[in-house]
Order: sequence, then structure tokens, then C-alpha cells
Amino acid sequence: MHYVDSEGKMIVPKSVRPIMDYKQTIPNYKREAIKQDRQGNLHIRKYHDRYAVHIDGFDPRKYPLSHLLIDAPECLIATAAAVSVGKLMSTGVYKMQKKEGKNDKSVFLDAARTGCVAGCFAGKALYTIASGLRKKEHLQ
Repeated sequence: MHYVDSEGKMIVPKSVRPIMDYKQTIPNYKREAIKQDRQGNLHIRKYHDRYAVHIDGFDPRKYPLSHLLIDAPECLIATAAAVSVGKLMSTGVYKMQKKEGKNDKSVFLDAARTGCVAGCFAGKALYTIASGLRKKEHLQ
């Protein structure tokens, strides 16, 4: 078994450390962790067969913006992209359909739907790119 993953996080087999009892926090969506614990800047993700452990620069419970900027910039980039592209697309659809004389409810729903879909795609695309760059950085 390798003891460092592709992102530079230390891997601890469950057989070595079967119980890690720190403050459980809400699991983040990535990396399919069962749960995650935090003790200050120590961040532990629990998987079925192992733990992944690393130290964050900032505890997100105390310094959420600093944590996003330093420890999870891909999330901040993805959110900014989703909001920007979503707003741009929904505004464009709204203006175009209003010009065509469509009713307000239909225009609003089409604009909102288009903005949400476009924003989700943009956010996911930039998250994937930014995460890939961070992984590449850790491998070097």
C-alpha cells in the first residue's frame, strides 16, 4: 500500500489506527469519504479501508474565507465560475425572450433554468481543471 495519495495526503490503514475520535464535521462532497473529522487544522477523512490525513493551513470553522483561498481554491474558483456564467446566461436568455414578447413567467423560468444548468457545467469544469492542476502540483 502507498502511504501518500496523489494529492500528498498521508494514508493511514485502518488496521494501524482503527479509531480516530476527533470532532466530526459535515463531510465534503469530494473523494467519497464516509465521514471527516477535524482537530484544529488536522483534517482526517475516513474511507472504508483507510484514513487520509493532512493539515490545512486554516480551520474552515474559524476562518472559512482563508480556508477557501489557501486550502481549497478550486472550490472558490468553481463557485465564482458557476455564479458568473449562470448570471450571464440567464440574463441573456431573459433579454432575448422578453424581446420576443414571451410572458413573464415563462421567460423567468427559462432564464433561471438556463442559468442554473450553464452555471453548474461551468463550475464543474473549472473545479475539475483547478483540482487537476493542484494534483499535478502535489506530484512534482
